[in-house]
Amino acid sequence: MSIEKPFWHPSAASAFLFDWDGVIADTQLDFTPIRERYYGGRRAMLLEEASALAPDDREALMDDLRSLELEGAKNAVPVPGAQELLNRLEAQNIPFAIISRNCTESIVTAAEKIGVKLPEFVWSRDNSEWIKPD
Repeated sequence: MSIEKPFWHPSAASAFLFDWDGVIADTQLDFTPIRERYYGGRRAMLLEEASALAPDDREALMDDLRSLELEGAKNAVPVPGAQELLNRLEAQNIPFAIISRNCTESIVTAAEKIGVKLPEFVWSRDNSEWIKPD
């Protein structure tokens, strides 16, 4: 089997965008109770469908998400190999950014817990007008 061009390989990349949960930090987030409380257990897209909730419910949803994410951040463990990858990128001066649907505070808390230095650019739902993957 041969692979036809164009063929992309990570070693040819000039920069990287990383998700946070499950890629850099493992925070073991379980959104089941939130889906049950706000969406009747349906596997809803939590952030995308929040606008359909009543204002008080939408505010409570965001508070519950933040609490869940912060609890996960306090118990975060590094994803195996993540720190080595970030060290290699830094050593080779290859920029990277973090893009997450989590709140910024949970990303910062988890990074401190697992000993990861965050890059200059960290986009979360708090500081971006778009929701990942947009």
